[in-house]
Amino acid sequence: MAKNGEAGRALGAAMMSCLIGAVFGAVVLGLAIPIVPPLVLTLGSTEFFMLALLGITFVASLSGEALLKGLLAGGLGLWLATIGLDPVTGTYSVRWPRTGSSSPPTTTASAGSFARAC
Repeated sequence: MAKNGEAGRALGAAMMSCLIGAVFGAVVLGLAIPIVPPLVLTLGSTEFFMLALLGITFVASLSGEALLKGLLAGGLGLWLATIGLDPVTGTYSVRWPRTGSSSPPTTTASAGSFARAC
């Protein structure tokens, strides 16, 4: 359509289809709220491990030709997931050198993740 001089109409159609898809997705997610919590509570640690492994596999496969870079990004995500409290024992999983804090500064962590993404 843009080659025929109808770029504005093409952009309008794209924006309307995006709006309709977003509204539809929000309605579906809203309707799924009462259904999902019982399903999630039935999952055990092995199922969560498999979901994490599936996520890392998706990251690696979406990285295209740079498979090593995708695997490193997945490993970085796993390492960042160790920050915080252990859900079983309630102790800190990783202790950072800062006194009184169990996590890196938020600004430093977010800036570092954006720098690694580029």
